[in-house]
Amino acid sequence: MSIFPKDSNIEIKVINDTDEVFKEYAINFDTGQMIYKDGKNLIVTENDALKVWIWKTLKTEKVTYEAYDLEYGIELEKIIGKGYSTELAESELRRITKEAISYNKYILDMQDFSVIVEGSKATITFTAITKYGEMNIIV
Repeated sequence: MSIFPKDSNIEIKVINDTDEVFKEYAINFDTGQMIYKDGKNLIVTENDALKVWIWKTLKTEKVTYEAYDLEYGIELEKIIGKGYSTELAESELRRITKEAISYNKYILDMQDFSVIVEGSKATITFTAITKYGEMNIIV
């Protein structure tokens, strides 16, 4: 016995988690504040959401905040203030950035990875290959 009438034409579509559209709250990257529209948080999707996720991930120290699981974030404290040579600092930044970003299943690969260390500031650039296409990232 079924709950549906015998003559009903019901199409059942199985959705797995890879079919979900990636979403995040929009952020002003200059101020770090959420963006609101009509008094509500603005939600962005796909690559725009992944840009927010990458930005937040690279601004969050790993295993520091209980709100995040143990795999979320980056381990910058391991290299800050250690007196590493520029070459070693660049190599470690590349490694820990790739490790942090690869946690997201929507990010398939990273290419054209570049790290420039100038004094106490580092600039990281790469092309993220995502489920939705490519996007350039500068952090």
